[in-house]
Amino acid sequence: MYAFATAVRLGWTGEGRGLVRHGLDALQRHHITDTGEVLPLVAADGRPLSRAFDLYDQAFVLFGLAAAAAIGERVETVVPLAARLRDRMIAGWKHPEAGFEEARPRRLPLRSNPHMHLFEACLAWAEQGGDAAWRNLADEIAELCLRRFRDPETGALREHFDGAWRRIDADGLEVVEPGHQAEWAWLLTRWGLSRGRADALAAARRLTDILEGYGISSRQGLAVNALNGDLSLRDPLLRLWPQTERIKAWIARHWLAEDSAAASACDAQIAELGRQLFRYADHPVRGSWWENLDASGRPVSEPARASSLYHLTCAIAELAPAGSVPTAGPRSSSAHTPEITPAPGEAQRLRAPISNDARVVASAARTARSASGGCDRGVEVRRDRCCGLTRAGKGDTEHCPRARSAGNFAMPTNSRAIRQSSDGNRPPRRFRSVQKRTVNMLSQLRPTCCAPSHARAANM
Repeated sequence: MYAFATAVRLGWTGEGRGLVRHGLDALQRHHITDTGEVLPLVAADGRPLSRAFDLYDQAFVLFGLAAAAAIGERVETVVPLAARLRDRMIAGWKHPEAGFEEARPRRLPLRSNPHMHLFEACLAWAEQGGDAAWRNLADEIAELCLRRFRDPETGALREHFDGAWRRIDADGLEVVEPGHQAEWAWLLTRWGLSRGRADALAAARRLTDILEGYGISSRQGLAVNALNGDLSLRDPLLRLWPQTERIKAWIARHWLAEDSAAASACDAQIAELGRQLFRYADHPVRGSWWENLDASGRPVSEPARASSLYHLTCAIAELAPAGSVPTAGPRSSSAHTPEITPAPGEAQRLRAPISNDARVVASAARTARSASGGCDRGVEVRRDRCCGLTRAGKGDTEHCPRARSAGNFAMPTNSRAIRQSSDGNRPPRRFRSVQKRTVNMLSQLRPTCCAPSHARAANM
């Protein structure tokens, strides 16, 4: 639902609304009980195959409902339904300190990843003007992340915890995922800007620095799958979804750019990362993608996952308008159109207001930079590496005709993603080039794997 609702919001003239309605029908008919619980798995005929509570599924259902409400679909039903699911989750599975249990009776380890997606859902509802409980729950998860999820020794985001939210460093669970460093960086920046929290901005900067300093393949310039707790390499596979999250992390860093030079550096990095996505889109099946590249950059032959459509769509939605800066209040219908400040002779940069006060953001950004070590050396190293890859590997990302041709998705070329913003200004030229290509890439993403009554319908 999220993917198709976002496509509608970005201007797709196809059957997006019908597919969102289909997802809503499937959720309400097969996946949501009268008591406000989410059934994670049903058979093709609608019979429940599992009734176990799954926080990950719960989060994505709430996120999918927020996406439907954002385009005006069944708002009078969707808004109270989401609140009912949230309140039932709080009543049944709340952790005594903060966050949520995995099951009743307790099942360990506790995980940060479902909380990340629940955080995303709460922010989506809060930004739409949802009731105060969404904002309160987002605040609770953000504080839990800052207090418990981050390793105090490295600043890295950890995945697995015991019942008291202490990180687990044994039994093969001491994993650090570069993709999740990026996702949390993007989310914490959004939250930190909306709350005026410099500590959250500093944490987000550190997460991106860890991603860039430790989680990037030196041979391919792409994010690896996993690190160990000491930030050494654990899994060199190059999955698709961490690349999309890396784009979002750099868009978040662009929001905090202190001057035109920093903004220009972010522009260049985002544009390069957008180009690298097309290595995954160079696939023999139209509209599909490679889930993984191996350490040498060769595609791994395996099925494409429907969940990757969520990651791709979210990155494209952020990249298409060069990422609108979050504010303290609800987003308006045009909130994803960025505010651009023209600067003769230098790269245009996004303004990052909190309640329209850019000075607060500038101060918070300076504080964040100071707290994270006062320099961007990790960024400089990575930028040099990316520039080298751009020169050496241009053929890898430029030759694919499928990545450049419009297909069934039929995104209009005058959509908000690439047209002039309302004040007549345009994003930097390198952004516009990648924006046009991402629109074309989105044109290929009409999935053929949309099973009507499968679980995780909200994620499709």
